[in-house]
This record gives sequence, C-alpha cells and structure tokens, in this order.
Amino acid sequence: MPAQAVRTLLSKFKNDAVSTEAAVVDKLFSKVGEVTILYNKFKAAVIPNSTYLLVGEKFEADIYLAASSSMVKPIISVGGRVLPLDQDGMAKFSMTASTPGEQSISGSVTATSSTGVKSTYQFNQKFTVATRPDHVPVVSADKMNVFYIGVDNPISCSITGIRSDQMNVSISGGGGNAQSKGAGAYVVRVTSPGKAQVNLSGKSKDGKPVSGSKEFRVKYIPDPTPVIGGKNGGAMGTGEWKAQLGVVAELKDFDFDAKFNVTGFDMTLSQKNADLQTCQNSGAKFNGSCATLQQGAKVNSVYYLDNIKATGPDGRSRNLGTIAFKIK
Repeated sequence: MPAQAVRTLLSKFKNDAVSTEAAVVDKLFSKVGEVTILYNKFKAAVIPNSTYLLVGEKFEADIYLAASSSMVKPIISVGGRVLPLDQDGMAKFSMTASTPGEQSISGSVTATSSTGVKSTYQFNQKFTVATRPDHVPVVSADKMNVFYIGVDNPISCSITGIRSDQMNVSISGGGGNAQSKGAGAYVVRVTSPGKAQVNLSGKSKDGKPVSGSKEFRVKYIPDPTPVIGGKNGGAMGTGEWKAQLGVVAELKDFDFDAKFNVTGFDMTLSQKNADLQTCQNSGAKFNGSCATLQQGAKVNSVYYLDNIKATGPDGRSRNLGTIAFKIK
C-alpha cells in the first residue's frame, strides 16, 4: 500500500484506541458509588377498611405483595417517635384506644434507593374506636365527680355500641349546658349550686332507643388564699416587704384553671410608740396612702390586711379574711 495510505490507517487505529480507552474509563467511573439493592423479602399485605365492624356493615381490604430488602434498614417513625425494626426491616406500632370516635396516626418511612438517594414517604392512617356493644351509657368526669360554677368542667360520655356522633348529651339542673369537643368529649358549664344530671340518649342498630344519666354535685369554686410575696402572713424583711407590689389571691390545690382578682383591702400599720395608721386600697396593687404606709416600713412594724375582697370566674365577690406581717 502507498505510504500515505498506511499512515492514515495507522492514525485511525490510534484514534480508535484512545476512544476505546475513554469509553472504558467512563463506564468504570459510572460504577463508582453505585449501590444495587436486592429485594429478597416478600410478604402478603392486607390493609382493611376497618378492624371493627357492626352487624350489617361491609368488610373491605386492599391486598398486595410487599417487597423489602435485608440490605436496607428504613427509618420508620410515628408521631415523631422512631420505631425499632425487626430482622425483616419491619416496625410494630401499638397504642391503647382510650377515647371512642375517629382517631388517626401519622408518620414517615425514610429509605435509601438503589442509587444511594434517601427518600421519605409520609403516611396517615385513620381508624374508628367504638365502645363495647352492650348499650351501656357511661359518663365520667375528667377531673372529679363535681361541677364547679364559672369554669369549664370536662367530661367523657359514651354509650357502648353507639358512635359518639350519633349520641345526644344534655344537662338538667344546675343551670348547665354541655358543649361537644369531639370524640365523646364534652365541656359542661353550670351556674347554680346543687345537683345536675348528665343525660345520654341514642339509638341501637335495630332502632331501639337507649338512654341513661348520671348525677353530679354543683359547687362554687373554693375561696382562694391571699398572699404577699408568696406568703400568707408571718415575718418578712424590710427590703423584701418594700419590694412587694400588692396582694395576690392564690387558688391552691385546685384542679381547674380558675383565676381570682383582688378588688380591694384595708391595711393597718402598727408601730411602737405611734398611733395606728389605716388606709383603704382599691385593687390588688398598693397605691395611694397604702403605698405610702407600705414604703414607711421599719423593723418591728406590723401590717394587718383585712377585708380582702376578690372576684373569681363565677363573678361572686369573696371576703378572704385577714393576714398579718411583722417586719424584721
């Protein structure tokens, strides 16, 4: 062959070798970091429409083949809590169904794909909780067997075998009314002391009426305790006493969120070799002549606060009695 043709052919062979080398390098580079996940765990999964049915209702379920891999350990969480996995990479979740009605759980599953990319899948599962089908009315006070005037009294109501949204709740006596908060939960408000009845009614599957009631006592909220600087009287240092802003009415050891406002009090200052000094204070905070007496405290001074008035959520004015402080 002519020399020029041979040189051209050799150049082609050289270029082909370079191209082949580049193709091999690219192929090897594409395999760096690649992960192959083998799905070797299979299980038949059944997701029912409900696990609790009454007579006459239909049972429906989604059935499919679920695949997983022993090479991948997903992160499964429900309600923000990460669940432990078994040897098959599955997690078990359990909770106690305590309140009748529609409930739900939500969470996420995070897994790594075959290319090493993490993906998160959200889920939400609803379910219905029903009480036992004995048609027994149940009323329970969430705090105690007493309704207090002026505050929200939470109760739980149910009739076994009847859904909460198909049940009626009413109050008789005590000037009361009940407001639904969903899923068998109610808030009762009363206005008159004495007794009140919580009445439940509904219909069973066969249309028969079901009813029941429970009696509660209705009381006023107990009187609060007047305190200054967290103390209900006693000794207090001069600087500590002068730093106090006024009188606070504390409702101690009470299960409800009830607040009292001090509306006024009388104060008397007793000092050695001096006449008694008195003043009347409007509101809880020291003001006017009472603020002047308070700031004039000396060692061995004695302050008497009486006729302390406070008003609570029921609107009644209470006389909280007398407290005394000796300045040391």
